[in-house]
Amino acid sequence: MVEITEAEIMNTWKNNNVVVSIDTLSYNHAKYISQCLDGLLKQRTNFAFEILVCDDASTDDTAKLIHEYEEKYPNIVVPLYQKENKYSKGIKMSATYQFPRAKGKYIAICEGDDYWIDENKLQMQVDFLEKNSEYGMCYTNFNIYYQNKKKFEYDLFTTQSEKFLKQYDSLEQWILKKGYIAPMTWVFRKSLIDNYDSMNSCDGTYVLVAHFMANSKILCLDKTTATYRVLEESASHSKSLEKLYKRHKNLREVQYKLIDKYNLDNSLKSKVDEDYCRRGIKLFVALNKKEDIDLCNKFDWNFINKMILFCSKNTLFCNFFKLVYKKLRLIFIS
Repeated sequence: MVEITEAEIMNTWKNNNVVVSIDTLSYNHAKYISQCLDGLLKQRTNFAFEILVCDDASTDDTAKLIHEYEEKYPNIVVPLYQKENKYSKGIKMSATYQFPRAKGKYIAICEGDDYWIDENKLQMQVDFLEKNSEYGMCYTNFNIYYQNKKKFEYDLFTTQSEKFLKQYDSLEQWILKKGYIAPMTWVFRKSLIDNYDSMNSCDGTYVLVAHFMANSKILCLDKTTATYRVLEESASHSKSLEKLYKRHKNLREVQYKLIDKYNLDNSLKSKVDEDYCRRGIKLFVALNKKEDIDLCNKFDWNFINKMILFCSKNTLFCNFFKLVYKKLRLIFIS
């Protein structure tokens, strides 16, 4: 636990009126929750902030650790302990339990296995939003830490700019790219979600950014402020090909819905299909998904993919390809 008292944190605040509410969701994060909460409590601000921690009925010591922070920082750490796991029931945790109890003008996000590395993060982002009313949200550069490999990748918007696009020029581009802009770095205006109409999606932050872009401007600030921790098993990373296929297929459905919701050109759906096939072609063959393989055959591919599609007519080949595909661990669908 960070060596700082609640009085020392609050001493720099102008008053106790909460300006930023930090949304922290946790489930079985006992190994990581202290690093997360310490990073939040280290924030140097001239305004009050609250840490809304929602533990989704963890089966490890996560709730116990959160309670220790609650006792030491009773005016800052505001926990909610679920008695049964809500996420598994399809309940949108932030929209249902976190956003409604947020007191702040702004909301920041940091899940229990991620963490902040810049003690001036909140002050910098709030200062920007206070001076630029046309912007509804700002975010920053970020690092990735692969937990199992004990490996860091730094400043992803800079060092891997082809994979992680720093800025999106339009809502159409965001929807087609299925972008990722590091939710653990966000700060956004709470007013933007007062009438937010969500939809079922395996990636709620993707849908939320579409809403931000449709209703305001968003901007990436030139600083690295947080680390995204990649675990072996999560919503977007899994050993299960079926789980990854389900996610990939769901995102395509969400793209269709977003195109309709925001009255975008219907021709975008063809581009969605092509990208869906490009990213998933090997996965479809490995799982012998006939309908998706048929869709892939409508587009033009390089020689290797053409051969894979041709051989996919043989079930034995599909079974063999599945083994090879898993062995090579080509199982991440971004």
